[in-house]
Amino acid sequence: MKKKILVYTTACIGLLFSSCESWIEIEPQNQLSKSAVFTDISAARAVLNSAYNRFLLAGDGQLYGRDLKLMGDALADNIVTDADLAGQRYNSVNRNDNSAHYNIWTVSYSVINDVNEVLANTPAMSVTASEEGTKNSILAQAYTIRALSYFNLARVYGYEPNKIPTTGSGSGFDRAAVIRLTPTGSLEDARSINRSSILETYQQIESDLDDAISLFQNATNPTNSVRYFTLGTAYALKGTLYLYWERYEDAIANFDLAFANSSAELTSDIATAFRSATHPEAFTQLWIDFATQSLGSNNSLYSYTHAPLWNGISTFGGQTVSPELYASFDDPNDDRLDLIYIDSRYPQYRWSDKYNGSNGLYSDNLIIVRYADVLLMKAEALAATGRYGEAASEIVRLRTARNASTTSVPTDASIVDYIKVERNRELHFEGVRYFDLKRWGNGVSKSASVIGGIGFLSHDNHRLLAPLPVAQVLFNPDLPQNPGY
Repeated sequence: MKKKILVYTTACIGLLFSSCESWIEIEPQNQLSKSAVFTDISAARAVLNSAYNRFLLAGDGQLYGRDLKLMGDALADNIVTDADLAGQRYNSVNRNDNSAHYNIWTVSYSVINDVNEVLANTPAMSVTASEEGTKNSILAQAYTIRALSYFNLARVYGYEPNKIPTTGSGSGFDRAAVIRLTPTGSLEDARSINRSSILETYQQIESDLDDAISLFQNATNPTNSVRYFTLGTAYALKGTLYLYWERYEDAIANFDLAFANSSAELTSDIATAFRSATHPEAFTQLWIDFATQSLGSNNSLYSYTHAPLWNGISTFGGQTVSPELYASFDDPNDDRLDLIYIDSRYPQYRWSDKYNGSNGLYSDNLIIVRYADVLLMKAEALAATGRYGEAASEIVRLRTARNASTTSVPTDASIVDYIKVERNRELHFEGVRYFDLKRWGNGVSKSASVIGGIGFLSHDNHRLLAPLPVAQVLFNPDLPQNPGY
């Protein structure tokens, strides 16, 4: 059947555009055919909104609604799971059991297909002169979303270009994502495509971000632009790509451009920032409407990270702060400790309060790019190029804002390892830890408190990569499954 039917939930229209602003003006619809969708600029925005919506809700939180913000800490060394308190959620993940891993393959391609529809159909759309900037913004956001989606697929299912193992079952394995650049709406569109190499995948991500940046230069951004992908976000993601690629000078240049093209700023009150509707350090922050978009008590970040019946609210909280993470704080006055609390009912544990429900029950707004993360990545790139003093200056600036002592910040080569620890003090429970350890080639040393775990996950262990869905491999026998599965 050649006619393509695109299915979007009612919520996709209202995801980030709940007001009566002119940015979104069409009525919610449940089914939009291809011919109906791309008749005007407002309808194109609706399809873009569907991609944002999937980032939040797809697969009951398999992307940014939960797993991309938290599972990386459970797979690494920041979380100790109490299986009973958690209702078994993340228990096998925390032990690094075989195949217990991210499962973002299918939902990521749903996001990619949405933006591929936008990119395929919007350029030829006839718009007024006053709408041209909005059209460019829609296309730029679509390229940025696709770039981020492929980047997540690459780092979940593949190695980094300079960290491909030379030993073990993954020796020489360089496959990453399946690159689809056109919409899939029928069986004939969904022809089998084999996985591209990690280098080809990175080159596609780079190309998408280049296109996004070019379009953003002539774009009209919507009101409340922190709720969308913007020029600053695109530069930050490009810098992140280059950091993973170990192209450090390119990373530094793009991080500087990210700072120059964003209204985000380093806050001096980090605990309050995480309890604010708009985090002052957010380059982009996905917005959740509790009335229509909450993942509920079963699957939300709040539920996963708070003690059962915390403040009388139902949770499945069993994801606790590892003793090793807590011990890494080297100054008792560090304001970041205000984001870790003790529940007197469970004195053996500490809990994270980064997802605290301040903006609505089970509905924390989710940061995609944060100022402190970009600052730390820039410091890491500076240190990697031997500019230790400049790297130290960035760390001093961060620690000063966090009310933490700066006397121990080194200005020699030891700053490289110091930054790695500082990243964890700052970014724990934000989903980056596992990817950091993986791209550094360090392997994962599990917390001693994890019961029945693997202990240490070496960089050449096949469990470092997530397995592809079995159905995908069965459907396409030529699609290589990841080593060891």
